[in-house]
Amino acid sequence: YSTLIAPEGEMILDVVYGSHNENGNFEPLDGQQRLTTLFLLYLYAASSADIDPSSLIFRYSTRDNTTVFCESITNPQLFKYDRNGDKISEQITDCAFWRSSFQDDPSIMSMLVVLDKIEAKFKDLAADGDLWRRLNNDCRIKFYCLDFEKFGLSDDLYIKMNSRGKGLTEYEIFKSQLEKYIDVALGDKELMYEFAKKFDTDFTDLVWSEQLYNKDVIDDSFVMLFRNLLAIRNFKRGRTAYLENLRSLSDYLPPKENEEREVIPSWYIEKDDVEFIVHFLDTFHSLFSLAEQDPDGRTANDIFWSKVFYQTLSVLGDGDDRIRLFTTDINLFRTACNKMLKNPERIMFYAQYYALSKHTYEEISDPEKGVPVLRALRHIRNLVENSDDELARPDNIAALLTEVETILDGAIDSMAKSKFNTNQFEEEKSKEENLSRWESLYHYESHDILRGALSLLAPQTNVKPFDIDDDSVYDTLTSRLNKICCIFDDNSAQNDHCIRAALLSHGDFGRISNTHLNTGRACYMYGRMFSSWRLLLTKNRVYDQSRILAFLDSFDTSQPLSIQDLPITDWRF
Repeated sequence: YSTLIAPEGEMILDVVYGSHNENGNFEPLDGQQRLTTLFLLYLYAASSADIDPSSLIFRYSTRDNTTVFCESITNPQLFKYDRNGDKISEQITDCAFWRSSFQDDPSIMSMLVVLDKIEAKFKDLAADGDLWRRLNNDCRIKFYCLDFEKFGLSDDLYIKMNSRGKGLTEYEIFKSQLEKYIDVALGDKELMYEFAKKFDTDFTDLVWSEQLYNKDVIDDSFVMLFRNLLAIRNFKRGRTAYLENLRSLSDYLPPKENEEREVIPSWYIEKDDVEFIVHFLDTFHSLFSLAEQDPDGRTANDIFWSKVFYQTLSVLGDGDDRIRLFTTDINLFRTACNKMLKNPERIMFYAQYYALSKHTYEEISDPEKGVPVLRALRHIRNLVENSDDELARPDNIAALLTEVETILDGAIDSMAKSKFNTNQFEEEKSKEENLSRWESLYHYESHDILRGALSLLAPQTNVKPFDIDDDSVYDTLTSRLNKICCIFDDNSAQNDHCIRAALLSHGDFGRISNTHLNTGRACYMYGRMFSSWRLLLTKNRVYDQSRILAFLDSFDTSQPLSIQDLPITDWRF
């Protein structure tokens, strides 16, 4: 497009190798995608200018369906483009010549996608035949054509020349090996066909769109996505480690004869691993059509998951009904395409997959229909945010992934214990028992210091550790929460040293190790880091934290926070 509209532009599409057959037609050995794209561009230009496109003779001789399709769209008796009608792909699929079998041909389906892209980009330029004239009068889109027959060269030379160009990527090698492995070693030709077809069409569309159509990164994105999915799969199998330092993905497949391999056979990909990967990507691809409807050009996962989650720089949160994320991205599918996921990201990514695989779009994103799923995702967010130590242990991950399933199935109350942080797990179960009051606390959970952990601030009763059913407990809890929001507002991260000095001048709010309560030793104060307030304000059974609670109860929020004078001899000075 840029070349055609520029006064003196020129675009060289590199070399196309091939030879003329006995009928005088040029048969390319290399250049199929470039030539097909040019054919479609000329077809659109001719159709938009009401020029008979039947002279555009272009055939896929190796495929009957594709040959019929190309002949049909260049036949004005079978297809005539309406510039003011539906998308060009919809006009084509509505024609009488359209076969249901065309939908299973990846070349045809890809050509429809490209035609829609061409229509969107060139529609204005194609008006009044301008695009056709630019393509035919001194066209500046060119390629070098090397006719092997003319120069007395063999096809072998092309193979040698091509092998000296850009080598196959790790993804291309692995995908080829995996397809053969599924067919031969696993003996499932049908699964091999399904795998190959979906990765060449649906899954490529999905990953390419999530990477904002950057063709330079798509193979690397697939490599990283495979690594992340296989890591999740290995954890699900109960393996306490994963092959993060693989030389290549091919290490997941049996070695060739006489090839040394450190990976033990139990790590090799099995049939259910392939089925898991296909189902995982199918599940996220179910959102793909959303991207086509978005006027802002957001990706499918951006659109969908932003209805469920949000992120903000505000300390207090945005007062949003959605679930605030603190340590993970909203679009974890894209994250999984770009880097190796950490365990908190792994847990949340799996939670997104499981929720989407079990529930419809509306059951998750609709504020009313999606209440049970959204509540379960909130439980998981709270557990992930407050289980740093537990998530750091690889031997916990298998159990945590299973617990994610149980929680999303709405059965957290059936769990007697958890591999997540025990305090937070007990809090989440207690919240589930009084849903109306818990919902009134959602905006406090969005505070950057609390991040879903409220139980330290609730007075303890003999009934249960987090008894928000009790009116006095609930009132004291909300009073303390309001004071925290008053002290730690949206400016508190910048004013942290002033807040610390002011609070210290009012009293001693340090926490003490329970093993030293009798002596009063080991009183811990934290350095000037905003994040250290989380250690003071979230429950930890190793420390006595009564001082910070007493301080909150005595603090008068009607007066501005200020630093009080202290004698030089006082340690707090």
